[in-house]
Amino acid sequence: MASDNNSGVPQWLADLGIKPGEFYIDSKLKLRRAMKNRCFSGPARIYACLTLHSACFQQELAVKMEGDKKVPLQPSDVCAMTGISKKHFREHMYCIEHSGLGKCEGLTKDRILLYCYAVPRPPVVPEMVPGPGTIFESFPPELTSLLKHFKVRFPSDFVPGPGTILELQRLAEAAQKAELSLRQYAKGPQNTAPLNKEEIQKEEEIVSQSVSSVIEEAQNDRLTDIANAIPEELQEQLQETPTPKLLAQINERLGGAPVANLTQRIRKRWKTITSLGIVKDFAEDVGKDYIRSQPKRMAATANGSPPKSTQDQIAWASEILTHTEDHSAIDIEVAESLMEFR
Repeated sequence: MASDNNSGVPQWLADLGIKPGEFYIDSKLKLRRAMKNRCFSGPARIYACLTLHSACFQQELAVKMEGDKKVPLQPSDVCAMTGISKKHFREHMYCIEHSGLGKCEGLTKDRILLYCYAVPRPPVVPEMVPGPGTIFESFPPELTSLLKHFKVRFPSDFVPGPGTILELQRLAEAAQKAELSLRQYAKGPQNTAPLNKEEIQKEEEIVSQSVSSVIEEAQNDRLTDIANAIPEELQEQLQETPTPKLLAQINERLGGAPVANLTQRIRKRWKTITSLGIVKDFAEDVGKDYIRSQPKRMAATANGSPPKSTQDQIAWASEILTHTEDHSAIDIEVAESLMEFR
């Protein structure tokens, strides 16, 4: 952290207006431990991760190394390193942005820029947008539409926070589903005309999209579980953190086996591990043991892959829920969701 000026302040900090006495040297080990430690909140763990991948590179943009090239750190990287579920990343990042400590730019996958400010910006307070009802500019468009539909109004002193927005989104979507179910039930079987080909196709697409969403969320949670299965002490010993690519490879080799089986194998053979790549071999062994221990009927349903047709999906889900003890957590979660959408 050399200084190019007489003040002793590293040049990149001096360029940001940092003066002598306003900076200090810290250790990477502390940040690595903090970003995975559950005694810290989600936003705090993400902030520690972003600090590690920005300040350590003497800049505010969070990056990682791919070969000899620096590339922007992505939300999936942050979630893999912190053990935080992807579905909570946006909520936690809102807290960091509203506190003026960082920023998330971009909407396209793999083209997102994450910043961690060395000089905090002023806190962001959501401003009210005048008009009918009480809607805020920080609300996502789909939430605004639902709130207008249900004619929801808020008190004049209401200030939404990140967690509030997500909860409003959840409640509004639940209300929308309840309304659609009520209208459908009110029609009654005798008042419901037979579905034509286009309507049947549309319903099957809705079910398929719902299933795909559930599978993706379940798989993201499973990758988080796999990341948490690799002990922090081991990562510090090897000076490595699992990448999203490595986690996906481990998940593939597990073949639907419970993550707990991998955890046991890692702890049993701890001393033989010289790099995290070896965990892939452990996962392959665990996966093979798991497949050998399952009945033949499990082969077609391993790793949470339901059939494509609606009728076959329901039969698949019924089989899973009838014999839950023989199936992985992903299989069971997807099956339960299928039965909800049938």
